[in-house]
Amino acid sequence: MVAAGRITAWEGERLLAAWNEERESRWIFGACAAPALVSFLHSLWLQAISSGALHAAWVLLSGLPGGMR
Repeated sequence: MVAAGRITAWEGERLLAAWNEERESRWIFGACAAPALVSFLHSLWLQAISSGALHAAWVLLSGLPGGMR
């Protein structure tokens, strides 16, 4: 865009800085969100095991034609 004369070099530098900052923010968000999601799913798994829901699902699936055995 600078070479085409659509923006100045100063505006180009600001656009690059803003783009890099946004990209970095996305990486930081992902790095923080991933462990939180894993922790949440782990707690759901433990809750299912402790409540007997996992056993009930296994019994239900075992009774279906071609189900788990």
